[in-house]
Amino acid sequence: MDIEGAEIEALLGSKKTLIENNLNLAIASYHLINGEKTAKKVERFLRKISYTAFTNYPKHLTTYAFKKASKNYLNI
Repeated sequence: MDIEGAEIEALLGSKKTLIENNLNLAIASYHLINGEKTAKKVERFLRKISYTAFTNYPKHLTTYAFKKASKNYLNI
């Protein structure tokens, strides 16, 4: 998802779906909103609803999230 700084709003709107399902996410989180990179907010939100979340890819910050550990994610 890359929706130019509205990632938190989209996550809030999909909270029930995220909680009830085991989804894998990749979210562009390089935007700056109110002086804070969205990566921090996205990670906090996802961790509160039981996702493992981390941000990587410094050239274009992307937050990855999932509920179950998988060998596939170790190679990101």
